[in-house]
Amino acid sequence: MSEWSPVDESRDWQCVAERWRCQKLAQKRKQALVDIKPTGDSVLKWACIF
Repeated sequence: MSEWSPVDESRDWQCVAERWRCQKLAQKRKQALVDIKPTGDSVLKWACIF
């Protein structure tokens, strides 16, 4: 079992938030969300892949 890290925790939360945002965008565009991926070296902004 890995040691808990607040950095990983916040990154996971950000991933969930960005996935939710992308799914909302996909619904608006009437497209299916394929995946999300981090852009650059920042994990705070993710790219939506349709």
